Amino acid sequence: MWICFLLERKDIVFTVDVLKRVVADFHRSGQRSDVVDRETVIPTGSGRIATVVGPRRAGKTYLMYAAMKKLRAQGCDLRQLLYVNFEDERFKLEASDLDLLLDAYRQLYPEMDLATCHFFLDEVQEVEGWEKFVRRLHDTVSRNVYVTGSSSRMLAREIATSLRGRTVPFQVYPLSFAEFLRFRAVDAEDTSSSVARSRLVRAFDEYMMVGGYPESVTADAGLARTILQSYLDVMIYRDIIERHGVTQTHIIKDMLKRIFENTARIFSVSKYYNDLRSRGVAVSKDTLYALFSHIEEAFIAFPCEKWDRSVAKRAQTMKKLYANDTGMVVATKFLREADNGHLLETACFLHLLRSGHRPTYFNDSVECDFVVESVEGRSVIQACWELDEANRSRELSGLVRAAARLGLHSGTIVTHVQTNEIQYEGIDISVVPAWRWFLEMPRA
Repeated sequence: MWICFLLERKDIVFTVDVLKRVVADFHRSGQRSDVVDRETVIPTGSGRIATVVGPRRAGKTYLMYAAMKKLRAQGCDLRQLLYVNFEDERFKLEASDLDLLLDAYRQLYPEMDLATCHFFLDEVQEVEGWEKFVRRLHDTVSRNVYVTGSSSRMLAREIATSLRGRTVPFQVYPLSFAEFLRFRAVDAEDTSSSVARSRLVRAFDEYMMVGGYPESVTADAGLARTILQSYLDVMIYRDIIERHGVTQTHIIKDMLKRIFENTARIFSVSKYYNDLRSRGVAVSKDTLYALFSHIEEAFIAFPCEKWDRSVAKRAQTMKKLYANDTGMVVATKFLREADNGHLLETACFLHLLRSGHRPTYFNDSVECDFVVESVEGRSVIQACWELDEANRSRELSGLVRAAARLGLHSGTIVTHVQTNEIQYEGIDISVVPAWRWFLEMPRA
């Protein structure tokens, strides 16, 4: 018994020493100089826990560094900023160990008043039971707490229970087109000449191929593909297999391959189940539904419900699925020219999400890609790489049918480069190039 006790005490001392080293290393490294401002900004001094969730590697840590940069500019001492990445391989903490973080900080800076400190806890979902510590930290130590995580369950379960009333949630996605231009140092405001507009078209084409993950945006094309493939591998293993104890690794990989190959299309678990059975793969339908839920929870793909006046009926309809990044799609499949339309539709859907909208799709014999509802009213949007004689009737009919059902008199078709104004069956239709729509689409 005494031996066990001594070993336990030794482990605690070791953990505190490691935590002290982590904190001291951060303070020695100082403020990062490569922080580029994002459209999403974490508020400082709100008195609430800022909870930032989104796909792994989408820029949540950068938002924390941006907040720290702001605090430093306001005169905050670097020692008042405590940043810990819970994916740091130097330690593996349990919820009961989290108090040791405060002990480590007190030992390093005994003169500091913890109430004035700002606690930045990155990928905190790695510690099971983290929410109780964060709640107590906020209630009894400091009102300046910021957490990030790569699981939507952080918003649904923990915030709805332990952190209710204490938090301000933010969701982060890969870069918008405007942010992509900022990272690439391209002037988004200059549209005065054909040369400037051509530059924006070329930039948008690169955005479609590379996507919006910050690291891939600043890498060369060949390396960007490798980076994105590695991101997906990490998401599969860390956010699905390890987190949920999934043993059917071949099935989760096959399901993701199917989803990415068919982004912007309806995905049916039942049909996928039948397909697996036809290939001799033994798996239960309940297992597939659970795996599908894990994919959504990790922000690897996003569902889009079919529009219906009844919100309850929307939840029961067949959903379209969109990959979380067009660059990720390009990096994981062999593209054909016919895929350009689905890539553009995927980019449009992600941009609507990023702008605070929750789009649905319309289908009544003909389809309209997006119905957008906001405080300013409703709008209908088609995404079409090129409007030509082969698809003109289908694209216009879907938009017009949706507009008529919703009592609208206008709609928008987002294309690659085309610009036009069309009146079709009494509906005014604006045909706009993608680069312009992505830069001008208002937030919700």
